[in-house]
Amino acid sequence: MSQLDPPKNLTRNVLAGMFAGVLIASIFFYFQDLISESIFQGIEKYLFNLGGQIFKNLLLLIVVPLVFFSLVSGISSLSNMVKLGSIASKTVVLYLTTTAFAVIIAIFFGWVFNISGYEGEVGSFNAPSGEASLYDTVLRIFPNNIFGAFVENNMLGIVFISILFGIALNLTDDLTDNLSKNFERLNIVFMKIVLIIMSFAPIGVFCLMGSYVMDHGLNIFGDLIQYVLILIFVLFFHLIFTYSLILKIFANLNPIIFFKKMRNVALFAFSTSSSAATIPVTLKTVTDDLGVKKDVSSFVIPVGATINMDGTAIMQGLATMFIASTAGVDLSMIEYMQIVLLAMVASIGAAA
Repeated sequence: MSQLDPPKNLTRNVLAGMFAGVLIASIFFYFQDLISESIFQGIEKYLFNLGGQIFKNLLLLIVVPLVFFSLVSGISSLSNMVKLGSIASKTVVLYLTTTAFAVIIAIFFGWVFNISGYEGEVGSFNAPSGEASLYDTVLRIFPNNIFGAFVENNMLGIVFISILFGIALNLTDDLTDNLSKNFERLNIVFMKIVLIIMSFAPIGVFCLMGSYVMDHGLNIFGDLIQYVLILIFVLFFHLIFTYSLILKIFANLNPIIFFKKMRNVALFAFSTSSSAATIPVTLKTVTDDLGVKKDVSSFVIPVGATINMDGTAIMQGLATMFIASTAGVDLSMIEYMQIVLLAMVASIGAAA
């Protein structure tokens, strides 16, 4: 067994932890009248909340150095820099295309199912502050402080810095006595840290799922049942049909085999609700299980986790229609086009 092999039976253990967390937390939630308030709050805070947050922090802890060393080692090992330009252009075009299509199908199915707004009273609304404009999103790609980008977890900036550093290292490798080899070694070390963290995944997922159920119970729909069900349907439609066609047409890969090998990634994404936290698992899976070359995966995975946020774009498209219906606003074709463009920009600028 290789030292870089993932833990045995990881999928089975993560699923077991997920269901155990839901089951145990449900018992506490629905029978909390029989338990003293101090015990209930203690279990919620120091078992589920604390355990889940520690697990997410450990995953997020490794994201920035892993993205940096993975990108740098992958780019610096390229024998032909023209290949990087080809990979980058194809990647960005594919990501923007799938994101646009994700919003379009979200709007289409929202129209087909006649998504309607919440019928209760709507209170006042204050627009949230944040960097979601095209100007701010583009500006974040080019940070004015290298260390600031790392401290702020500015993934767009980190990817740009890593690419720039990797190109410079590639062009000066003969002058630095093959310094790129040291970055490859560091990348291996951080991959090992990922595997160590993954060995605690069943416990972490148990705590994360338990934390949610302890707080909300099993009533995840309520008055928003139509919106939630349409959202879940569109997410699965985009996953199964759009990506299956892309896999078959462009990669000639059996979608069933792909989804089967990516099950660990899906479980981590579902349990952590973070594309950034899932980067380590994704890198490990596509390189070892799908046979993707390191110089390709080290670029497309971190970039994809930052700009290819189709699920977020789908949610934003449907949410806009839902809110418009709630406010009694009839959207025109021009406004639907604006939703597509704005959802693309907002999803790219959203926190991973």
